[in-house]
Amino acid sequence: MEILTKLTPAEVHLIREHKDVEFRDLLKYTFTDLLLKKVIRLDEEEKQSNPRSPVRILTYVSKGENFDEYKARPHETPFLEPFVKSPDLAIIIRHYIRMCYEETNPFRKYVFKMLLENTKPMIAINSGFLYHIFSLIRLTKEGKGTKRMIDSAINDLEKRVPELMESDPAAAFEILHKIQGNIYFLRTIDFEVLRKIDKEMTREENRSFDTGTFGCAGCFVYFDTYADSFDSGYDSSGAGGDSGGCSSCSGCSGCGGCGGCS
Repeated sequence: MEILTKLTPAEVHLIREHKDVEFRDLLKYTFTDLLLKKVIRLDEEEKQSNPRSPVRILTYVSKGENFDEYKARPHETPFLEPFVKSPDLAIIIRHYIRMCYEETNPFRKYVFKMLLENTKPMIAINSGFLYHIFSLIRLTKEGKGTKRMIDSAINDLEKRVPELMESDPAAAFEILHKIQGNIYFLRTIDFEVLRKIDKEMTREENRSFDTGTFGCAGCFVYFDTYADSFDSGYDSSGAGGDSGGCSSCSGCSGCGGCGGCS
């Protein structure tokens, strides 16, 4: 299990999928992990340009309660920089995703210069000139060994955690706290049950473990909940292709001149 405490979900996904990995998924795992850790947050707000217009629900991204003390890795930095510069900023999700995409694109930049910056020995991907030029993701012998460790840890936790959720919920939550966003790779987890257990445990005055960066009621959500928010923002932003719209609008909640931004 220790290997899952050292790598973020994007790093785990990269080494598991390597040659078949998609840029979009790496960004999605980084986004969802930062949400789960409460480094960033999502808020919905109703907007209506005039009384006759339909009410629109806009989703904004802003800094989360753990933002200030969080030590970001290089591949996470582009997701946090807007709030370093402007701590009170709230950005419409499609603009936020577009900004993140532009700061991380191209794919080879994100993989070779950001994701591998702090984890080269552990991830161990061939990084020669041709691999960079053609964005080829190939594991070295060491990287294949790391992949076996990851797969073994995930297989083990897929068996252990559901059993612990029934027999010893506190122990299960302690494990999930340690692996953080890598919880989303455990296919046997029933997140609805997890949330119900979490709510029950928060009613107890004395909890048997430190919740730390996450583990409070409402924090455990389906991966699809966050992933759908990302996909919606990614698709509407035009990331990965030509994007129309108002190029002068920053997408922040204070934007007053672009009636078409949503």
